[in-house]
Amino acid sequence: MISITADRILIEETFDIPFKYPNVYKTRPIVSGLKELTLPVILSENTKAIDYGIWGVLPHEYEDSWKSYQFVSKLLYVDYKNMHSHPLLKSVVNNRRCVALITGYFVHHICEGKLFPYLVQRHDKKPFAVAGLYNTTADGFHTFALVRKPAISQFRHLNNVNAFIPIVIRKSQINDWLQKKTDPNFLEEASKAPTLEFTTFPLHREFVKLKVPEIEKLSPAFYNTIPDTL
Repeated sequence: MISITADRILIEETFDIPFKYPNVYKTRPIVSGLKELTLPVILSENTKAIDYGIWGVLPHEYEDSWKSYQFVSKLLYVDYKNMHSHPLLKSVVNNRRCVALITGYFVHHICEGKLFPYLVQRHDKKPFAVAGLYNTTADGFHTFALVRKPAISQFRHLNNVNAFIPIVIRKSQINDWLQKKTDPNFLEEASKAPTLEFTTFPLHREFVKLKVPEIEKLSPAFYNTIPDTL
């Protein structure tokens, strides 16, 4: 799951790029990939404007509905070491790259038979970019998958359910990643970026089901049996 809670102005100021369609933007505090929702992305085909993409990549020039394809094959992530051989994305790696603009992502920790969610975000809560690959449907909608890497040691003791996390692309690296001529192995170095500017904290175990506004579901919760942070 991922999250984007920043307002439009903060996103534009952080990345020095305007939205292509500013009035379409909506915050999405909790995005599970189970619903067809648009998120802010920068595409390799147009690096001068922030566009929109749907998380959960479809085949290029796909004509049927997003929901019907996700029922058969839900592709939210691709491992960066396997993306060159992935049946759906191997032809995309050098042609259709993107970054998704988010303010956080979720990891999970299992302890004493119980599952505990954590939110990972920047210390200053500003948006950041994560690497992705995208396709465009026959009717012009962009859909994308995030590129992920094995979690480094600081995260692995928390994220002990799924040992992978999205690859963060620093602002100074965005254009490098989006250029077709950039070697995809660029992600090998980008994936080693330090995590000191990020923080993480546990959420309510049933935060998705809480009967409160979505933004309030992201409030910290603390337990005696699990780590509070990295």
